[in-house]
Amino acid sequence: MEDWIKRFIRGEDRGQATLIPARLEDYVGEDNPVRVIDAFIDELDLSAPDFSGVVPEATGRPGYHPAALLKIYLYGYLNRIRSSRRLERETQHNIELMWLTGRLMSDFKTIADFRRDNGPAIRAASTHFIVLCRQFNLFTGITEKIEGLRRQMKSLKEMERQVEAAPDKQVALSDPDAGSMATSGKGTGTGTVGYNVQIAVDAEHHLIVAHEVTNVGSDRARLTFIGK
Repeated sequence: MEDWIKRFIRGEDRGQATLIPARLEDYVGEDNPVRVIDAFIDELDLSAPDFSGVVPEATGRPGYHPAALLKIYLYGYLNRIRSSRRLERETQHNIELMWLTGRLMSDFKTIADFRRDNGPAIRAASTHFIVLCRQFNLFTGITEKIEGLRRQMKSLKEMERQVEAAPDKQVALSDPDAGSMATSGKGTGTGTVGYNVQIAVDAEHHLIVAHEVTNVGSDRARLTFIGK
């Protein structure tokens, strides 16, 4: 474990046996939707949407990892719990939230500050979550689909790395040599992934004397003139 990870307040082990209740794990069924939230955020790269506090300060009182607070927020979003004070109360008695956070019970101000300081990142993560839920219909037959969600998240991470490593910051899945071309004629707007083939023909003999394949949608300034 990285040393900086130890700087965060850590939740209890869900498999830790206690007298009452026996285990948190025993109270959350395999098809409980809360497991979808858990799987999604565990696979989410929180540094990508720029959540604050992903790497803790070297000194001072340990804080909560953004993943734990995002789990609380997403749970509240799905269950129509908007109030930070009510979310604080839910973490103290709601067994699903206890399972989700490992019994972390953050105060309402911490939850409110997290929402205030990470608004755009929270919205981006929430949108991503809803899109995946709709795509995989995750709230039915959850037991079979959570692993599929984890694989999809890993695949998206790998694709993001490939895009960042590509010279032009784009990757075509069907054809590695294809690229996105603007088709509006202004360099922006609608586009397509493919090629633009330029051909030079001998006017007298009607023979192809030169050709070029580009990823630029416009024909302007693409032709090569061959003089005699």
